[in-house]
Amino acid sequence: MSSSSNLHLWIISVACSIIFLTSGYDTGIVSISSNTLQEHFKVSNSSISLVTHTAAFSSIFSALLSCYINCRVSRKLGILVGDILIIIASIFFCSANQFGVLILSRVLFGLGLGTSTIATFLFLSEWAPPDNRGKLLSLSGVFASTGLSLSFLIRPYLNQVIPWRILFGANSVFPILHSSIIMFYPDPPIWLGTKGRYTEAESAFEKIYGAGVGVKRPLFSKLHVAEGFIKQLQNAKNSIQIKKTIFCNLLVQTIQHVSGFNIITYIVDLHDGKDMGLGDQFVLYILIPFMGVIISLFFIDTQKLGRKGTLIISNTSLVLCLAILACILGPTSELPKQSDKMYVTLGLLSIYSLLYSIGLETIPPIINFEIYEIYFLGVGSGIGSAVNWTLALVTSTYYGKFIENAGWRMCLGVQCVVSAACTVGIGILMKETRGRDFLE
Repeated sequence: MSSSSNLHLWIISVACSIIFLTSGYDTGIVSISSNTLQEHFKVSNSSISLVTHTAAFSSIFSALLSCYINCRVSRKLGILVGDILIIIASIFFCSANQFGVLILSRVLFGLGLGTSTIATFLFLSEWAPPDNRGKLLSLSGVFASTGLSLSFLIRPYLNQVIPWRILFGANSVFPILHSSIIMFYPDPPIWLGTKGRYTEAESAFEKIYGAGVGVKRPLFSKLHVAEGFIKQLQNAKNSIQIKKTIFCNLLVQTIQHVSGFNIITYIVDLHDGKDMGLGDQFVLYILIPFMGVIISLFFIDTQKLGRKGTLIISNTSLVLCLAILACILGPTSELPKQSDKMYVTLGLLSIYSLLYSIGLETIPPIINFEIYEIYFLGVGSGIGSAVNWTLALVTSTYYGKFIENAGWRMCLGVQCVVSAACTVGIGILMKETRGRDFLE
């Protein structure tokens, strides 16, 4: 691969990852601004929780609806529509004088984020070459952590120096950059080929990879024209292979959330780190995950290890961490007060945070692309994204309540059992992927 094509691919990867910077930044500023918003609009705790959950709820529907745009019209149009909705939502939020307008802006933001992220994921995945796909897709995790870090660093200056309206208005800058860069590049040749636009597919491929290493037109002409959106859903209903692939994708999404970061966010957000004497939450919540993604990006070759193998190793390690934590924390919902237990718990949480960011933060998006056949990629990714947002909404809403009612040991035990069962299911049902070729 020429240095020019490599540069183009990294520009595309950075541009695509900006939307994940938007997601991380939004998650952070909503969290740090909740008390300020509650005081300003004079609403109850249950009302302010709508600000947090409405975006995730609307993202579920936009992920499904965006399947049509991404499959029928264009990947780039899906990105553009999603980014425009995010920009409008940011303007509404920062200018809102009524709580209803605030909720409307979160609905629009969720619709935009769900639409743009899935279109961006498809755009980048279909451009990324097999030997470099892991690194290019892993960059999204770096940007998501950067967005969280940025919101955390702003936290001390909220209201005193930076008004909350400015924070949310600034969220419109990222989607503008996101679309502005991507619009300079053509739709991926894979998508163009499945639409019968073989000449455009060859031209697009040569624009990025160069005429000397471009795929010849007959290769793209081997792709038959993809069926319509409704027909694809009907085929999925009748195909055992597609059903099995969707089920494997659901298992991966379940692992990502059940073995997910909820334990860290619960301790940081609800206990604010004070019960453990953490002092600086930045280390546990931001710095260690950021380091994990960097390690995954530069030092772990998931193509050699295999995406499935890396996922199984990562999740097995996480299950062991959760099992040890369940024994240490015991049946209560309280955090340890004794210094020895406190430091052991902090150490395990740090290891857990690192292992999660190395594996489950970066591997699922790659698997999501490589397990589906080309003609079902848009619909399959939309279904997976909708499940992802649903699980995110459920776990963020009920995880803390589960701990408070059942205690740490029961909650972490359930996480271990469900996650282990999903890992076994993936081991049995899912084929290994080590970098699927463009037309494979």
